[in-house]
Amino acid sequence: KKRAKMMQLLDTRDPEIKRVWAQINDPKDGTNWMVMTTSNEALKLVGSGAGGLREFVRSLSPDMVMWGIVKVKSTSLNSKQSYRSMVFFTHIGEKVSAFKRAKAAVRTPSVMKAFNNIAVHLQDKDAFGIQNLSRELLRSSSVQADEFHFGPEQSVRVSDLGGSRTSTASVPVGRAVQTTTKTTTFTPGENKKQHESSDSKSKHSLKKALIM
Repeated sequence: KKRAKMMQLLDTRDPEIKRVWAQINDPKDGTNWMVMTTSNEALKLVGSGAGGLREFVRSLSPDMVMWGIVKVKSTSLNSKQSYRSMVFFTHIGEKVSAFKRAKAAVRTPSVMKAFNNIAVHLQDKDAFGIQNLSRELLRSSSVQADEFHFGPEQSVRVSDLGGSRTSTASVPVGRAVQTTTKTTTFTPGENKKQHESSDSKSKHSLKKALIM
């Protein structure tokens, strides 16, 4: 019965998620992150903003399973062009039960399929730091970036990272996974529901992961 419940199809048609996803993909819109969770077997929007990776991490709750997307801009000095990468995050708070953890593992692929052009998947909160994420983007991207921009005052120069620029075979298992580009279309569905939760101790530990 527990396995059947975990395998139950997740409704990913929330129109609010579709709206924010369109904003993130709009070059003229400042929105660069979103966070989602589940409610009554449906994916629901928790929050979004323009504060980049740092603001995204502050929105994560220690007692919830959450999925999120952060838009990262990269620039190349040679081509004088900028590119964008969509990073998908799976957050499982330390207070989440074993059953919900197992359920999250089953559901994560379904959530990811609702979005296209995902460059990297991170599922270890210790890898949510700016420098760690920059290295994962270098390993998984064909773009020779010179600098990554994760939000306001959150930029990293590749020359400051050290190590190899292109090492796709060394992506840590269980921490980051390069995904194949998808073109699944979102379909409008249920109504909006906001969730708010706070835990100062957990938020403090998450903030420490953001190494400038």
